[in-house]
Amino acid sequence: GALGNPNYLAVYLTGIFPFLGLFFSSTSRLSRVVSVVASLLLLVVLFLTGSRSAWLSLLLGLLFVSILIILKKKSWRMFIVMTSVVAIVTGIFLFQLYQNTQLFHRFSLTKDNVGSVSTRLYLQKAGLQLFLERPIFGTGQELVVNNIEPYLPEYLKSNDVFYIDRTHNEFLDVLVMQGAVGFLAYMIFWGVLLWRACRYYVRSSGDNAVLFSIAGIVIIHLNYAMNFAVISANILLYLFAGYVVARQKFSQDPYQKVVNQNRIL
Repeated sequence: GALGNPNYLAVYLTGIFPFLGLFFSSTSRLSRVVSVVASLLLLVVLFLTGSRSAWLSLLLGLLFVSILIILKKKSWRMFIVMTSVVAIVTGIFLFQLYQNTQLFHRFSLTKDNVGSVSTRLYLQKAGLQLFLERPIFGTGQELVVNNIEPYLPEYLKSNDVFYIDRTHNEFLDVLVMQGAVGFLAYMIFWGVLLWRACRYYVRSSGDNAVLFSIAGIVIIHLNYAMNFAVISANILLYLFAGYVVARQKFSQDPYQKVVNQNRIL
């Protein structure tokens, strides 16, 4: 499911990337080597997809996670590493403005390489106009197609080759199809889940899998703010959600609390 489109593969890779940290957190030297090699391989493949939104969401997601680590461990090391990486990537983008290179051309901001950005803006503007038609309950699931047509520029109108059925922004898609009511429900669901998960991680004795699940949820949603939702990433998204909820419930089990106290004793 992820291999059919470079962008689909990119969001899938960014979703699983944080979990390579499980190998690195091991005391085994072999596990650390596996983590480094796998991370480098994944980043190379991610680069070859050419997905700019995936890189941006990955960096911002890891930056968010580094803040959680600071709150929990009072350590600035992760934050310093992430801000350094963000600075380097920003430097590459800015360098392309003055010296465009073939290797990083896909990540440049030159005039011939921003067409997808302007197209997304047109789609999102049209989506907002469509939302205003039915702001409470929306147009209905999968009913963007045809309804959005009057608000599109001429070159994006449906023809024999393609048609528009999304606004290129998952949050806006929810708003258009399910209205303010559905959008509010969606945001409450993920907002409460993330808030409780972050609070659990900061207050608990330490659960790296929860931390990496939080990272996956944030990264995928950041990507969805710039792209369509895809089933390969949605599978990960709801698996992560189920895991963090299960961990919180398990930690509240009275029997497990007794077991943990006995271990401490």
